[in-house]
Amino acid sequence: MKVGVRYWYNKGIALLEAELPEKAVECLDRALQEDPENDTIIFKKGIALFYSERLEEAAGIFDEALRKNPENYSALNNKGMILLRLNRIDEAENCFRSAKEISRKSGCVDLNFSLIKKIHIGER
Repeated sequence: MKVGVRYWYNKGIALLEAELPEKAVECLDRALQEDPENDTIIFKKGIALFYSERLEEAAGIFDEALRKNPENYSALNNKGMILLRLNRIDEAENCFRSAKEISRKSGCVDLNFSLIKKIHIGER
């Protein structure tokens, strides 16, 4: 990462950890102006948008991160959580299933996938 990119990225992450996601989005946008292809920055922007309750926008950003890096199971997992919150259960299930296939090791993906199973059991 270039110096300016690193500065804005680190500031964005610090603001995200300080529970200031809207400000984090601004900093991550600045980082992306200098390095628009960086899938890590794109992914973190998706996280910040998620915590800002900008769910549809966050889902689109996770799609962008996946176009840059199709093996990013965390982007799939987080998109699944957004779809779950938007009550788009089947789409969420597809995201979790794909994330599980890619990761094979993530307990977080397993946990989120189990949420879908509970939802389906509750629908009976």
